[in-house]
Amino acid sequence: MLPAECQVRNKSQGLRNQSVKSSNNDHYRVRPVYGFVEGKGTTKLEIVRLTGPAKEDKLVIQWAEVPPDETDAQAPFKAGAQAGEVILPLKAE
Repeated sequence: MLPAECQVRNKSQGLRNQSVKSSNNDHYRVRPVYGFVEGKGTTKLEIVRLTGPAKEDKLVIQWAEVPPDETDAQAPFKAGAQAGEVILPLKAE
């Protein structure tokens, strides 16, 4: 199985962090699940589809504005700091 790569871009000046959720954790693996993106920067997501029946699924990439000294990528989401999200449809055939 070859991984697919997706770029996440932060168009703002400030630090953002991301959380990635899948509608099908049995057949998809995403790395990193949590991470930071510097202001005006990008980061890569690696998406792997495991063997399984064809199905339409989705990835949800959520983000939050965080202070520059934040070190725990999960903490803002546990605290309900989500600022937005984008939904990526996935289709295995």
